Amino acid sequence: MEQLRAELSAVLGEPLSRLERISEQPYAHLYAMYDREGHALSLVAKSYLCPGIAQQEAYKLSMLAREGEIRLPTVYGLILSQHPPYIKSCC
Repeated sequence: MEQLRAELSAVLGEPLSRLERISEQPYAHLYAMYDREGHALSLVAKSYLCPGIAQQEAYKLSMLAREGEIRLPTVYGLILSQHPPYIKSCC
């Protein structure tokens, strides 16, 4: 999780004091992010355990947001890491 925090800090351009896991799915974890003062950011990060799923989900959400009639979460970016965050078998 320290690697994920460091990567997100670099991308956001602001140091994160901590990440808190708020949801755990078989293929991904959802994290709340906190700035250096400990205040929650109005963003969440989702870390995927299997390669390729992030791109699929981002594409589906952006397509549904454009074409659908209901409000969906906005995908602001996709960060690809060369280092797997977990040593766990895929899906």
